[in-house]
Amino acid sequence: MNFIMVKVLVLFGPPLDKESFDSYFKDTHLPLIAKLPNLQASRTNFVAGAVTGGNPYHLIVELEFGSEEEMQNGLNSESGQIMARDFSNFASGGVTVLPCRTQDV
Repeated sequence: MNFIMVKVLVLFGPPLDKESFDSYFKDTHLPLIAKLPNLQASRTNFVAGAVTGGNPYHLIVELEFGSEEEMQNGLNSESGQIMARDFSNFASGGVTVLPCRTQDV
């Protein structure tokens, strides 16, 4: 298999206060993401619902890196550690971080 890039998916569960979450994420957390070394692209996906009903996630963030080494260096950097520690300031619905290898199908 040829992998195109690596991507980190950050899945945020439904917060206790969506308005406060959204405001904090936009004003405070997004600027921390922008400081990650080696980050090639990022996307935010506000979840509208689930096909099976309910809504297990409020927000899914995609962080794209060119290689696993670049991803590890970015996440383990000082900026990456600050970003990770910031989750406790606003992610009241929990957060799951999933490193992924991507490929076209």
